[in-house]
Amino acid sequence: ARRSDGSGVAGVVLGIGERRATTEQDGSYRFDGVLPDTSVVVQLISTPPGIVCTPPHRVVTVLPGTTATADLACGPAFGMVRGRVLRQDGSGVPGATIGLGSAQRTTGQDGAYVFTDVAPGAATVRLLAAPPELTCSPDARDIVVAAGDTAVANFACEPVPVQETSTVSGQLVMGGQPVSNATVRLGDATTVTDLNGMFAFTSVVFGI
Repeated sequence: ARRSDGSGVAGVVLGIGERRATTEQDGSYRFDGVLPDTSVVVQLISTPPGIVCTPPHRVVTVLPGTTATADLACGPAFGMVRGRVLRQDGSGVPGATIGLGSAQRTTGQDGAYVFTDVAPGAATVRLLAAPPELTCSPDARDIVVAAGDTAVANFACEPVPVQETSTVSGQLVMGGQPVSNATVRLGDATTVTDLNGMFAFTSVVFGI
């Protein structure tokens, strides 16, 4: 039982019928006393936590005076999810909150985040919060996580458009005299004139 880098996986339990063998530190195992000229099924019984091995069984034929081999390929039972939250110029966005299921991560100075030990299958990575001066898209990415592999979900951000504002002011006059305590309306906003008939609307967005 070996990983993709050639290292052995200890603690894998295999069986032939009712017999059991457990792999050593180098990933090797052995069944002695198998009758020659027979085909046997080497069954994968169990693996250590966090490890998955394939195939679940192998059929081998034992010839007289020889040793039959049934190898297993093993790797992590979980995957990883990583990505970055980036500005338009490629720089990272720190302090953004990323969610995956019930787990959350905060991006570092380079805008990067990572989730480890993610169960294989379909998942959705969500951008839960970003600095208020930025707007980011999309706010969610669908991914597929494979055991022993890394899925990537990046998010792009740009500055929130700045609305230009101005102040609208004036004086309400009737018959040459200022009108005080009168209500003046601008769009949905209202204000009241002062003793000199003066009024002002601040932070008025252009286009109203």
